[in-house]
Amino acid sequence: MKTTPMNPKLYQYVCRHNDVPHDLMPRVNEETLKTNLAPQISPPDQAALMHMLVKLIDAKRVLEIGCLTGYSALAMGSALPPNGKLVTIDFNTERIDIARSNFATAGLDHVIELWPGKALEVLSEIEH
Repeated sequence: MKTTPMNPKLYQYVCRHNDVPHDLMPRVNEETLKTNLAPQISPPDQAALMHMLVKLIDAKRVLEIGCLTGYSALAMGSALPPNGKLVTIDFNTERIDIARSNFATAGLDHVIELWPGKALEVLSEIEH
C-alpha cells in the first residue's frame, strides 16, 4: 500500500479541512493550551477522528477515563444520538469543575456524565 508521509504542511491542511465537532471546542482547546494541562489534551485532528468514529459505529454509550477540561468528551458526546450517554471519569476537582462548565455551555450536560474519583474505584462501583 502506498502512503503519504505526514509533513507539517499536510498536517495543517488536514486540520483546516476537518469538521469541528462542536463550536465550543476551539475555545476549550485554546484555554487548555494556556494551562499546564496542554501536553495532555487531544489535538484537534484526533478529536475530529474520535467524533467521526463514534458516529461511524453508531455508538450509544461511550466511556472515557480522564477528561481534563472536557475537550475530547465534547468531541465524542456531540456525535452521540439524543438518547446516548458518555461517562467520563476524573479525580481532579479543579478539572471536574471546568469540564462540567464546558459541558453545560455546550448544551451537552444531558449527554455527558462526569463521575468524580479514581478510575479503578469508580469502575468497580459501576460494576455493582
